[in-house]
Amino acid sequence: MSRHDNTIGLAPAGGHGFERFDTAWGPLTQWTGTSEHPDPARRMRFFLGLAQPSLLDTAPVPVFLSATRLVRYRTRGERFPVRMNLAPYAGDSGAYSALVLTRDRHSHPWWASPDEYGALWARLIEDIGPPCFVGIQDYPCEPACLTATGLSIDEHQRLTVENYLYLVEQFDFVPWLPTLQGWRPEDFVAHVGMYERAGVDLTGRWVGVGSICRRNADHDIARILTALAPFGMRLHGYGVSLRTLALAGHLLHSADSQGWSMAARRARTLMPGCVHLSRPDATGRRHLTDCRHCLRYALAWREKAMHALRVNHMQRATADPGLWDDPLPAGLAATPSHQRSPGRAHRTRGDQAGFALFDLTDTVQSPAA
Repeated sequence: MSRHDNTIGLAPAGGHGFERFDTAWGPLTQWTGTSEHPDPARRMRFFLGLAQPSLLDTAPVPVFLSATRLVRYRTRGERFPVRMNLAPYAGDSGAYSALVLTRDRHSHPWWASPDEYGALWARLIEDIGPPCFVGIQDYPCEPACLTATGLSIDEHQRLTVENYLYLVEQFDFVPWLPTLQGWRPEDFVAHVGMYERAGVDLTGRWVGVGSICRRNADHDIARILTALAPFGMRLHGYGVSLRTLALAGHLLHSADSQGWSMAARRARTLMPGCVHLSRPDATGRRHLTDCRHCLRYALAWREKAMHALRVNHMQRATADPGLWDDPLPAGLAATPSHQRSPGRAHRTRGDQAGFALFDLTDTVQSPAA
């Protein structure tokens, strides 16, 4: 039996409209499927974002991990402490947090040189197993990221392409994910043209769509995905919300989210039967806390994402009649006028050559089919 067969230890759980399976964490929708599967939730692959790499050992669904967490493990020659056993995984560089949320650049792998970042993933792949894809050291285009670098959207796009080209050339055995960045729909279309002029044909490829995680305008995200749909790419949505899945999930080949953790933290959710203790306070006492790091809660939240994809299937034709019109201004040129300038991405991180990567001290019932 395949090591990726997530039917191990599962039994059908009826009465939910769509088929789910009983597991130790409750009824779950299987992650295996096809683009024509009768269950809309199984027509795309949803990666559940986890902050604890150790859960890779037991998670029965596809998992999304950030290099920010993985790099904190000391390896020093021994095997990595976890290994992919049940379901696929994918990884990312954590670009937004590096630019906006991290004060110490030496503690974040995004700031490492491309050679060090590629070597990190080479080592992790050897220890854990091959991922579905790995995010590059891309440059997000949220306003906060542009403020942090002082560069334009055009510059961020160019640096993203250069980093992808370098990583693919130097670490061709790592499944790097070409990533599109921008802010408006036309920005993302222009970035496709930038990849094409660099010799990268994205047609039919698995391609990431960045700078959408922290938007509160789901219709804007839908218009971006609609603008990219004619290019025939298999789009991955980084950090998509449940509302975005319900509105535009059919435009995605895959997506990831760790929104469950924030939801548990904000609502102070503690599932029945769960006991989670905080870190010791100043007096050494530990207190009962919420399910922000709880795999059981994460998997229950994942069923909400599955339901959002089913809602998308039922309601997308009537949700907003004007949403699926051409979102691009008439006469828009898909190709920007500037040319690539090799080497900029590497010079940007050149002062980090000494970075030590390996030594850093309510699930709704599903509708009837």
